[in-house]
Amino acid sequence: RMQDVLDACRDTSDPLFNSDAPGCWNPFGNQITDGTANTPEVFQYFRSNDWSNSENELTTYNAVLSGAIAELAAGELGVAVGVQYRDESHIVDRESIINRGKASFSGQSFDSDVQRDVSAVFAEMAIPLERAEIQLAVRSEDYGGTVGRTTDPRVAVSFNPIDSVTLRGSWGTSFRAPPLDRLSGASTG
Repeated sequence: RMQDVLDACRDTSDPLFNSDAPGCWNPFGNQITDGTANTPEVFQYFRSNDWSNSENELTTYNAVLSGAIAELAAGELGVAVGVQYRDESHIVDRESIINRGKASFSGQSFDSDVQRDVSAVFAEMAIPLERAEIQLAVRSEDYGGTVGRTTDPRVAVSFNPIDSVTLRGSWGTSFRAPPLDRLSGASTG
């Protein structure tokens, strides 16, 4: 916006002259120029009430089966399997001045309406041993589109050498999908 009112000060034959601005902004008031003061319209041009409305929705469906499938010497062998479906959406409506990149102290951003469906399957197993337990897990998620699919395993061990001491260790991988607002390409910031 500042550049718009500065460009309105140019000669009308200058290709950079801006006829859309409400007038020329003189940063020095009327001290250095020919006495032309900044108009109230020019000051109002800087005082825009930029707005944006955003809406996020998440719908999740889960199905899980879990329980003991066998009795071992140290306890029950536990298993869980499941599926998940998520529907995510992100909608942003911005004032047109923001869409054009003319808002004060704001880059250009565009309205966006993005959605993705995510499906996942997972399985877990807890294996009891004498003074120890091993946990095995795997989760596979399909994000579709440019994000794609990820499969992440996890192994954890808990060991009790004596009753008052427990040692734990784990290894696994994970994946964090990019937020929907980063997938829309609607923001420069």
